[in-house]
Formats: sequence, C-alpha cells, structure tokens
Amino acid sequence: MNFMNKAKLAQRMGLPKLAYDAIDQLNLIRNNFAHRHNYQGATNDEMKRIIAIVDKMNQYGFTKLGDPQYKLMLNFEGREVTYHLNSPDCPHRVRYMAITYGILIRCLQFAINEIKLYFNYKRDYRQDEILVINGGYNYSYNLN
Repeated sequence: MNFMNKAKLAQRMGLPKLAYDAIDQLNLIRNNFAHRHNYQGATNDEMKRIIAIVDKMNQYGFTKLGDPQYKLMLNFEGREVTYHLNSPDCPHRVRYMAITYGILIRCLQFAINEIKLYFNYKRDYRQDEILVINGGYNYSYNLN
C-alpha cells in the first residue's frame, strides 16, 4: 500500500479531511522532488496554499500558521533565528517543518478531543496472566 493509500485509509478512519488535503499537497511536492530531475521545490504560492489548508483546521488554541504573529524560533549552532512563515526570506525547509508540525499537533489534538476511545480492561495480578510492566506498575489485560 503506497503512502497516499495509507493517508486515505487514515482519513476514512477519522483523520480530518483538511489534514488529508494538506498531506496530499505535501506529497505532491515530495513526488516532484523524487521524480522530476530539475525540480527546484515548491513556490511561495504553493506553500501559502498548504498553510491556508492547515489554518482551516480546528486550531485548538494554537496560532494559525498564516497569522502575521506566528513565528518560529530555531537554534542553529548556538544562535537563535526567528522566522515568519509569510516572509519571502523564510526558507522552504522551515515552512515544511512548521507545516508538518502544524498538521501533526492539530491531528493529535483532534484525536484527544474529538475521537472517543473506550478501554475496557481488568486489572489482575494472577500468575497465569500476562503482565505488562509500565512505569513500575504491573497491569494484566484480559482481552476476552
């Protein structure tokens, strides 16, 4: 199964459609790097289009990537560099990183806040159970 089929499966299992759309656009850029000999990378307009897709997602309190106040501070070899994603001098690699993080954190927040997961387990310390050691606590799960 290729990457986009996995992404589509994830979307059908609950991944927000806008996250899928942003991943699809990033994958197009990745494919161009992989298969077009002289590809120079995404244009500023393509990057802004992807940022706009991420900004349509539920922000869960995070600043929109396209907001003029959004800045990314990175430490390169001991010196701190601040980037604004809308700035024409912002390197695309920084935009890729911010977009990827933006998608990931919003999807994680979506999973935490929107997807209801129910766990039904029995805590048991009998010898014939399989014990899972987690942080010093022993848990036995009965999956029947």
